[in-house]
Amino acid sequence: MGRKKEMRKMNVIQSRLHEVFSEEVNKIALSSEDDKRVIMEDGIHTKAYGHYSIPDRSFISTTGAVPYIPQ
Repeated sequence: MGRKKEMRKMNVIQSRLHEVFSEEVNKIALSSEDDKRVIMEDGIHTKAYGHYSIPDRSFISTTGAVPYIPQ
């Protein structure tokens, strides 16, 4: 399995400048690039960025999440 992203169309309700409308958007449904998880030392288990048991929260930068494995 490659690094293919599965895209799906979604109907959403939004508002801009107090104008409410519905819109169909194309979003990523599945991706092998999960950039919101920390891979633990065993290489199998993960935890979400910001989890209370991850002591160092400096891995979040302005350009996005940086891979981090707690010591």
